[in-house]
Amino acid sequence: MNSAKVLRWLSFCIVVAYLVGCDSSSTSRLNESSGKSMLVAKMAADQKDKYVLAFGNIRQTLNEHTRNDYSQGVYPEYLSAGFMQVPNPQVVVQRLLKAGYVSQSENSFTVPNVSGDYHADMSWVMWGSYHMHAIYAVTIAMKPSDNSISGQYHEESTGGGAQSANGMLSGSVDANGTVHLSYGGANEDYAFKSANGEEMLTGKLPFLNGADGLNPLTGTLVGNGPGGNITVPVYSYVLSSKFEILPPPHQDEIQAGKIEIDQITNLLLASDTMAQASFGWHVDFNGAAKALSGKDKITGTGNVVFGKQPDGKWVVANYSF
Repeated sequence: MNSAKVLRWLSFCIVVAYLVGCDSSSTSRLNESSGKSMLVAKMAADQKDKYVLAFGNIRQTLNEHTRNDYSQGVYPEYLSAGFMQVPNPQVVVQRLLKAGYVSQSENSFTVPNVSGDYHADMSWVMWGSYHMHAIYAVTIAMKPSDNSISGQYHEESTGGGAQSANGMLSGSVDANGTVHLSYGGANEDYAFKSANGEEMLTGKLPFLNGADGLNPLTGTLVGNGPGGNITVPVYSYVLSSKFEILPPPHQDEIQAGKIEIDQITNLLLASDTMAQASFGWHVDFNGAAKALSGKDKITGTGNVVFGKQPDGKWVVANYSF
């Protein structure tokens, strides 16, 4: 074997011997560089070098059927919760949807368009002697793609104590044609029917007491309007397969990225066998974490304690961040 081959062989042996003998979990010479290497190795060994983010606060928003189309629209970033401001789960779901981590499905239902001007002119006898007369006027408006109701009402009655009332009304329409109206401090349900160019709402009328003077009188409001139906979209949302959640018992968390140690600072001896230091750390968020948090990264600081073993080598005794 010539001298060149011998040198190459010796160099190879030296490198192998160094790599085999090098242990980043301990060191005989403690400084900022070796301390960082030991901390990184210790966190990896403890399986604490991964940062997680929780997403349990959006579960309710994901599970509900909603009129909100999160593919568009603007929602407030934060909501008030007592004295605190908490992230709005609607905004989080919207970010996840736009980034492909949430899937959207649409289901529609149809309701009758009950928009129109309604009236009722009613006469009846209350308590056997009071001849009552009342005029009702109700205006109802609906919007495209919406089953909610807004409008106004006016009522005048004579006999047994004349009275009048007017104000705003609100409510909604079900797919089966039931109309829910809130007005005059009352919440009543009405059956809707459209026939021969007329629209009718039949139900109990606030302010009007029937023959016993106690229970609201049932009447029919007759009117006319555009008629037809309104298609109301309803949306639901689920996490897509792209959003990788952790297995139980951490099923409300995802891995957000690796915790990187930036630099060991303020390394000081507390005794002959103990030293302590500070360190900075950061996590560059992965795609899912960016969409979930609305941030690109997170930074922080921590503390580490080193202990000296009887063999003279330093190891990481404890750390926190």
